[in-house]
Amino acid sequence: MAAAAGSFVVAAMAVLGTPEAAAGVAEMARVVRGSRTLQIREQEILGELTAALAGLIAEETGAAAGALEPRLAAHAVVGLYAALLDLARDRVLEGESGPQLAAELRSRGERGLALLQFGLAGYAKRRA
Repeated sequence: MAAAAGSFVVAAMAVLGTPEAAAGVAEMARVVRGSRTLQIREQEILGELTAALAGLIAEETGAAAGALEPRLAAHAVVGLYAALLDLARDRVLEGESGPQLAAELRSRGERGLALLQFGLAGYAKRRA
């Protein structure tokens, strides 16, 4: 279920790179980044999404009450969403949009999703 949610997130975020969405994303980025109150509210909303997704994952997997795994999986998926949203906002504020940005968001999202799906064991190992 977390993989399906992650795949949905990647597809949805790629749409933010389209020229049709770029102006709205840029305006929203300016408004949210210019308001501490909206930044706090955005974090609250992400928390609500995380809790709802964790509940769905727990239900789908039959997890015991209070199990860590559904919450951890939900945080990972919502974290991917938040990271891609920040990337999209950064890029459109830099004036980028179109197929290249959509492809970058999709590619980076797929890499992030693969990291979540296949584990962090090999990530960020110290190089000798």
